[in-house]
Amino acid sequence: MRLIIPLILLVLTGCATLQPAKAPLSPQEQVQYWQIHQHQMASLQKWQLSGKLGIRTAERSDSLYLNWEQQGDYYRIRIATVIGQTLAIIQGSPRGISLSTADDGTQFAQSAEQLLRQELGWDLPVTDLGYWIRGIPAPGNNDPRLNNQGLLDSMQQGKWSLSFGRYQQVEQWQLPGRLVAKGPHARLTFIINDWKPSS
Repeated sequence: MRLIIPLILLVLTGCATLQPAKAPLSPQEQVQYWQIHQHQMASLQKWQLSGKLGIRTAERSDSLYLNWEQQGDYYRIRIATVIGQTLAIIQGSPRGISLSTADDGTQFAQSAEQLLRQELGWDLPVTDLGYWIRGIPAPGNNDPRLNNQGLLDSMQQGKWSLSFGRYQQVEQWQLPGRLVAKGPHARLTFIINDWKPSS
Protein backbone atom coordinates (compact mmCIF):
# COMPACT_ATOMS: atom_id res chain seq x y z
CA MET A 1 0.00 0.00 0.00
CA ARG A 2 2.99 2.31 0.39
CA LEU A 3 2.77 3.61 -3.21
CA ILE A 4 -0.93 3.36 -3.93
CA ILE A 5 -2.00 6.55 -2.14
CA PRO A 6 0.86 8.66 -3.57
CA LEU A 7 0.06 7.37 -7.06
CA ILE A 8 -3.61 8.25 -6.71
CA LEU A 9 -2.65 11.72 -5.50
CA LEU A 10 -0.37 12.02 -8.50
CA VAL A 11 -3.32 11.51 -10.83
CA LEU A 12 -5.64 13.79 -8.89
CA THR A 13 -3.12 16.64 -8.91
CA GLY A 14 -2.42 16.20 -12.62
CA CYS A 15 1.33 16.01 -12.08
CA ALA A 16 3.10 15.29 -15.38
CA THR A 17 6.06 13.48 -13.88
CA LEU A 18 5.94 9.87 -12.75
CA GLN A 19 9.26 9.07 -11.13
CA PRO A 20 10.84 5.62 -11.54
CA ALA A 21 10.28 3.29 -8.63
CA LYS A 22 13.40 3.16 -6.45
CA ALA A 23 12.83 -0.41 -5.30
CA PRO A 24 11.04 -3.50 -6.63
CA LEU A 25 7.30 -3.12 -6.24
CA SER A 26 4.79 -5.61 -4.94
CA PRO A 27 2.41 -7.08 -7.54
CA GLN A 28 -0.37 -4.74 -6.41
CA GLU A 29 1.94 -1.72 -6.58
CA GLN A 30 3.13 -2.77 -10.05
CA VAL A 31 -0.46 -2.69 -11.32
CA GLN A 32 -1.08 0.73 -9.76
CA TYR A 33 2.15 2.13 -11.22
CA TRP A 34 1.38 0.62 -14.63
CA GLN A 35 -2.05 2.25 -14.75
CA ILE A 36 -0.54 5.67 -14.11
CA HIS A 37 2.31 5.05 -16.55
CA GLN A 38 -0.07 4.04 -19.36
CA HIS A 39 -2.06 7.22 -18.88
CA GLN A 40 1.09 9.33 -18.99
CA MET A 41 2.53 7.62 -22.08
CA ALA A 42 -0.77 7.87 -23.97
CA SER A 43 -0.49 11.64 -23.57
CA LEU A 44 2.87 11.64 -25.40
CA GLN A 45 1.81 12.64 -28.92
CA LYS A 46 4.91 14.41 -30.24
CA TRP A 47 8.36 12.92 -30.57
CA GLN A 48 11.39 12.27 -32.70
CA LEU A 49 13.44 9.12 -32.40
CA SER A 50 16.13 7.28 -34.28
CA GLY A 51 17.43 3.77 -34.00
CA LYS A 52 18.50 0.56 -35.65
CA LEU A 53 15.86 -1.86 -36.90
CA GLY A 54 16.61 -5.48 -37.71
CA ILE A 55 14.05 -7.41 -39.77
CA ARG A 56 14.52 -11.15 -40.11
CA THR A 57 12.34 -13.50 -42.16
CA ALA A 58 12.79 -17.02 -43.48
CA GLU A 59 14.04 -15.60 -46.78
CA ARG A 60 16.11 -12.56 -45.81
CA SER A 61 17.64 -10.45 -43.08
CA ASP A 62 17.79 -6.65 -43.24
CA SER A 63 19.55 -4.15 -41.03
CA LEU A 64 18.17 -0.63 -41.28
CA TYR A 65 18.14 2.77 -39.65
CA LEU A 66 14.85 4.39 -38.83
CA ASN A 67 14.01 8.01 -38.03
CA TRP A 68 10.48 8.66 -36.77
CA GLU A 69 8.85 12.05 -36.34
CA GLN A 70 5.38 12.20 -34.81
CA GLN A 71 3.23 15.32 -34.49
CA GLY A 72 -0.18 14.28 -33.24
CA ASP A 73 -1.96 12.47 -36.09
CA TYR A 74 0.85 13.17 -38.56
CA TYR A 75 3.98 11.04 -38.80
CA ARG A 76 7.00 10.81 -41.07
CA ILE A 77 9.26 7.76 -41.01
CA ARG A 78 12.52 7.63 -42.91
CA ILE A 79 13.97 4.16 -43.50
CA ALA A 80 17.63 4.06 -44.52
CA THR A 81 20.46 1.59 -45.04
CA VAL A 82 23.26 1.29 -42.50
CA ILE A 83 25.36 3.62 -44.69
CA GLY A 84 22.62 6.27 -44.65
CA GLN A 85 21.02 5.79 -48.06
CA THR A 86 17.29 6.48 -47.91
CA LEU A 87 15.21 3.48 -48.94
CA ALA A 88 11.76 4.85 -48.26
CA ILE A 89 9.86 7.65 -46.59
CA ILE A 90 6.45 6.89 -45.11
CA GLN A 91 4.09 9.74 -44.30
CA GLY A 92 0.74 9.33 -42.63
CA SER A 93 -2.11 11.58 -41.58
CA PRO A 94 -5.91 11.36 -41.38
CA ARG A 95 -5.92 12.21 -45.11
CA GLY A 96 -3.99 9.08 -46.10
CA ILE A 97 -0.72 7.16 -46.20
CA SER A 98 2.09 7.50 -48.72
CA LEU A 99 5.38 5.72 -49.31
CA SER A 100 8.09 7.29 -51.46
CA THR A 101 11.15 5.56 -52.92
CA ALA A 102 13.76 6.73 -55.41
CA ASP A 103 12.87 3.96 -57.87
CA ASP A 104 9.06 3.93 -57.82
CA GLY A 105 8.14 7.45 -56.81
CA THR A 106 5.24 7.89 -54.41
CA GLN A 107 2.58 5.25 -53.81
CA PHE A 108 -0.63 5.57 -51.80
CA ALA A 109 -2.70 3.03 -49.87
CA GLN A 110 -5.05 2.67 -46.93
CA SER A 111 -2.29 1.54 -44.56
CA ALA A 112 1.47 1.80 -44.12
CA GLU A 113 1.56 -1.95 -43.58
CA GLN A 114 0.06 -2.56 -47.03
CA LEU A 115 2.53 -0.20 -48.70
CA LEU A 116 5.59 -1.72 -47.02
CA ARG A 117 4.51 -5.24 -47.88
CA GLN A 118 3.73 -4.25 -51.45
CA GLU A 119 6.80 -2.09 -52.17
CA LEU A 120 9.54 -3.53 -49.96
CA GLY A 121 8.29 -6.96 -48.90
CA TRP A 122 8.38 -6.27 -45.15
CA ASP A 123 5.84 -7.24 -42.52
CA LEU A 124 6.20 -4.13 -40.37
CA PRO A 125 3.25 -3.18 -38.10
CA VAL A 126 3.74 0.59 -38.30
CA THR A 127 0.40 1.52 -36.71
CA ASP A 128 0.97 -0.63 -33.63
CA LEU A 129 4.64 0.36 -33.43
CA GLY A 130 3.51 3.89 -32.67
CA TYR A 131 2.26 2.54 -29.33
CA TRP A 132 4.86 -0.16 -28.70
CA ILE A 133 7.81 2.22 -28.97
CA ARG A 134 6.25 4.15 -26.07
CA GLY A 135 6.07 0.94 -24.04
CA ILE A 136 2.27 0.66 -24.07
CA PRO A 137 -0.19 -1.65 -25.88
CA ALA A 138 -1.91 -0.64 -29.08
CA PRO A 139 -5.72 -0.58 -28.88
CA GLY A 140 -7.20 -4.07 -28.88
CA ASN A 141 -6.70 -7.29 -27.01
CA ASN A 142 -3.40 -7.65 -25.21
CA ASP A 143 -1.84 -9.67 -22.42
CA PRO A 144 0.69 -7.43 -20.62
CA ARG A 145 3.27 -8.73 -18.17
CA LEU A 146 5.00 -6.18 -15.98
CA ASN A 147 8.53 -6.02 -14.63
CA ASN A 148 9.21 -5.35 -10.96
CA GLN A 149 9.18 -1.60 -11.62
CA GLY A 150 5.62 -1.65 -12.96
CA LEU A 151 6.66 -1.18 -16.61
CA LEU A 152 5.81 -3.38 -19.57
CA ASP A 153 8.13 -6.39 -19.79
CA SER A 154 6.38 -8.56 -22.38
CA MET A 155 3.04 -8.82 -24.12
CA GLN A 156 1.08 -10.81 -26.65
CA GLN A 157 -0.88 -8.56 -29.00
CA GLY A 158 -2.56 -9.96 -32.06
CA LYS A 159 -0.08 -12.12 -33.94
CA TRP A 160 2.94 -10.47 -32.27
CA SER A 161 4.85 -11.57 -29.17
CA LEU A 162 6.67 -8.57 -27.72
CA SER A 163 9.43 -7.98 -25.21
CA PHE A 164 10.62 -4.61 -23.89
CA GLY A 165 13.83 -3.56 -22.19
CA ARG A 166 16.53 -0.96 -21.59
CA TYR A 167 14.10 1.57 -20.17
CA GLN A 168 15.54 5.06 -20.03
CA GLN A 169 14.47 8.24 -18.29
CA VAL A 170 14.16 11.04 -20.89
CA GLU A 171 12.88 14.21 -19.25
CA GLN A 172 9.68 13.10 -17.46
CA TRP A 173 9.18 10.02 -19.63
CA GLN A 174 10.25 6.42 -19.05
CA LEU A 175 10.79 4.99 -22.51
CA PRO A 176 11.96 1.61 -23.76
CA GLY A 177 15.28 1.48 -25.56
CA ARG A 178 14.81 -2.02 -26.96
CA LEU A 179 11.80 -3.73 -28.49
CA VAL A 180 11.66 -7.24 -29.93
CA ALA A 181 8.54 -8.29 -31.83
CA LYS A 182 8.10 -11.86 -33.08
CA GLY A 183 5.35 -12.53 -35.61
CA PRO A 184 4.44 -15.49 -37.81
CA HIS A 185 6.51 -14.17 -40.73
CA ALA A 186 9.11 -11.86 -39.23
CA ARG A 187 11.22 -11.06 -36.19
CA LEU A 188 11.84 -7.37 -35.52
CA THR A 189 14.52 -5.98 -33.23
CA PHE A 190 14.38 -2.23 -32.68
CA ILE A 191 17.18 -0.53 -30.73
CA ILE A 192 16.28 3.11 -30.05
CA ASN A 193 19.40 5.23 -29.74
CA ASP A 194 17.94 8.71 -29.48
CA TRP A 195 14.59 9.68 -27.97
CA LYS A 196 13.39 13.29 -28.19
CA PRO A 197 9.91 13.45 -26.68
CA SER A 198 7.87 16.62 -26.50
CA SER A 199 4.84 17.13 -24.31
